[in-house]
Amino acid sequence: MDLIDHVRKRHLLAMLDLTPDLLFWIKDAQGQFVFGNQAFLDHQGLNTVSDLSGKTDFDCSPHYLANQYARDDEYVLGGGEITNRLEMNTTDTGGIAWFSTSKRPIFDDHGAVVGTYGMTRHLEKLASINSEVEAVRIPVEFIRNNFSKNISVADVAAAAHLSISALERRFRKNLNKTPRRFLN
Repeated sequence: MDLIDHVRKRHLLAMLDLTPDLLFWIKDAQGQFVFGNQAFLDHQGLNTVSDLSGKTDFDCSPHYLANQYARDDEYVLGGGEITNRLEMNTTDTGGIAWFSTSKRPIFDDHGAVVGTYGMTRHLEKLASINSEVEAVRIPVEFIRNNFSKNISVADVAAAAHLSISALERRFRKNLNKTPRRFLN
């Protein structure tokens, strides 16, 4: 087995757990789940893939949402694709929120559709992640552009139009380190 086959068989699905805000699943042609990444399992309140295996959307979602998902499956099983569609979904706490969802068919070696896979992201969580990145973007860019110079934490704070204490709070909250440690 070459390295690519090894990665495909053993690690590709596990890599989906590296993006914790991404819900990913695979279904067979009957609409039964055969895989979900850890975020998807957590979202469904399940512990393992075997807890998910064989369930359908009607087992995991409110009926009015499951009906839409079943229609999507029919469309995708017919060879269609859904890309970044804005839709309502349940949150892991039971509420309803906006998600961005994409779905694709799975083809066998002969070109027949044998299942579907999909992924969705909670837009509010995605916006939260983006705002955390934005909170430190300017000081991090300043450091990266000036790291070869003898710059201080005060220089970084001034470039970001922040006090030193506000800069330190942002770095601790979003990068889990102090600006001094980041500079070093």
